[in-house]
This record gives sequence, structure tokens and C-alpha cells, in this order.
Amino acid sequence: MKALIGRPVFAIGETEYCWEDVILAGAVRGEWSAVVRRARAGLALLAAAEEEEEEPLEVPGEDEIDEAASEFRYAQNLIAADEMEAWLEAWGLDVGGWMEWVVMDLLRNRNDGEEAWAARLAGPPVDDETLAAAIHAEAVCSGALGKLSYRLAEWAAVHTREREAGREEEPPAEAPPLPAGTELPPLDLSGEELSRRLGVLNAYRRAYDRFTVEVVTPEAVAGRVRTRQTEWTRVDARILRLPSEDAAREALTSIRDDGCEIDEVAADAGTGLAEGTFFLEEFDAAIRDRLLASVAGDLLGPLRDGESWAIFSVVDKKLPSASDPEIADRAEKSLLRSALTREVDNRVSWRWRA
Repeated sequence: MKALIGRPVFAIGETEYCWEDVILAGAVRGEWSAVVRRARAGLALLAAAEEEEEEPLEVPGEDEIDEAASEFRYAQNLIAADEMEAWLEAWGLDVGGWMEWVVMDLLRNRNDGEEAWAARLAGPPVDDETLAAAIHAEAVCSGALGKLSYRLAEWAAVHTREREAGREEEPPAEAPPLPAGTELPPLDLSGEELSRRLGVLNAYRRAYDRFTVEVVTPEAVAGRVRTRQTEWTRVDARILRLPSEDAAREALTSIRDDGCEIDEVAADAGTGLAEGTFFLEEFDAAIRDRLLASVAGDLLGPLRDGESWAIFSVVDKKLPSASDPEIADRAEKSLLRSALTREVDNRVSWRWRA
């Protein structure tokens, strides 16, 4: 991370925030540890894949690696070679480090979760330089640094709002300790400066907590649910997706006219059923309107659903209510997200462009 230390990410007024502030804020929230753990797991899985074991991990093939690398570039809009080179340079990475991350990410996705990682992480430790490089690549390429920087921008914007309203709270004389086991990269900060910054971040966190209480009220939650009546209506459904409209019409005839069960038709077509509870906002407007007008027992279709044609067997439908814990949680998050986005948009000037 040394290549990023001291480089500004965003500013609010005359105050600039650098990457070390972003990392520290992530550490205060306990989120930086996840980046470190994923980097350690990637290195452990890579080492296991390269060793000769009784049950070695399957190493991704060249075609799979190339496809993953291409997907990453398209996702980042890095089509031309010079765009990719400029992006790597801006983030302090090289092609070798990026490609190693691509392989480690494939291995992590294939062997996901604590159970798959635990035995590997108990293996021999890696040297500090190798681990630091892996953490750097993981933080950048996974998008973690981008997410952490926005989270800090939210905290800082909300704290600025309090200060402008004359409600600023002074940081405590001593900053609370970081979560146990936190591993920070070298940040080039003295102990005194580190303690000061952690105290400031703690004040930001308290301002954020107060802001949340102010924004997420029962009245606001009920109002947000009312404005999302259509989008947050839930439908229990069984969905049969087929590649063409003709195939979907034939399947619909088998179900509706011939009395076949939808799962039988799915099996004959060699495709599975998507079954579960779906929010109407997950679908395009045409499907959403049909589902909104449906009742339990309806069979709808064929309806164009992305690249497929779908038949919907409606099992149940439920309108949203603020008394429903799942809907209330959705409303609370929606309220907070809207309010935070407004504060960030109004106060934050982004300095980092990569």
C-alpha cells in the first residue's frame, strides 16, 4: 500500500482525506480485516494449488484465467492496453501482481468460505513483502478500497453537517483501540498521529450513529413503504425460463391444456425452475405489471425476461407493510442510503481518478 499513502482521495472544504484515512476508517469498522483475510486465503490457496498433494486443488486453466482477466477489464472499462497500463500505474500495481490476483480470486471463488480456508490458513506463514503485495492487490482489484473510501466520505460528510449546525462533538482524549487482531499496512504515522486520527474517526462514527437515528424514524419508514408499494410487493412464484417464445408457448400449452405439472415440463425441456420469493422491482416493467395484477394460482406467459422467455406460476402475493420486519429493514436501509448519498453529493469533492 506504500504507493498510495499520502495521496488524496477526496476533500470536504479545505480538509483532504488520503488513503491512510480510508484504511484506518475501514479498520475502525472492522472491515479492513476482511481484506487481509482474503489476501491470506488467496496466497494459501495458490500455494496449495502449486504443491503436489494427495488431493491437490485444481489449478485454473489458461482459458479460464484469460476469460476472468477479460471480464475484469471490461467491468473496469479498460479495453485498450494503454488504459490498462495507466490504471495499474495509478494504483501502484504491475501486470504480474494483477494476474496473480486474478488466479487467487478464481481459487477463492472455487473454494469459498471459512471451512474451505481454515486448513489452508493454518499452513506456513508467508513473508511480509509477499503478504503486503497480496493485500494491496486485493484491496484495489476487489473494489474494497473504493467502497471503503465512500464509507469514509459518508462519515465525514455527516460529521461536517453536525459541525455546520453547531453540534460538533470533541474527540475523546484517548482514542479507543482498534478491533482485536487488526493488521494495518505501514501508514507512515507516528503513534501520536495515529491516535489522533483514530479519535477523529471515532467522533465521525458517533456522528453517523446520531444521523441514523435522526433519519430512520418510524414515520419515515412508514412513508418510504407507502412510496414503494409496487416495487416491494413480493410474489412467491415458480419460474420456467426457455430460450425461445415458441418453446415457451409449447410449454404453456402442456401445462394449461394438457394438465402437465410445471416441474415435469421443466424436466422435459432440460432446464430447471427458479423458485422462491421475488420482489417486483427485480423484474422489467412489463412483467412487474402482470405480476401486480395476478392472484395466487395464475399462470402467466410467455413473457420476455432478458434473453429468455418465461412462464410464471404464481403461488402467493404479499403487499408490503411497515410492520413486516423484512420490509421495515429494507425501508430503513433505503432511507439511510438516500440521505447519505445526498450529503456526500453536496459536500464531497473527489480527488482520486484511476
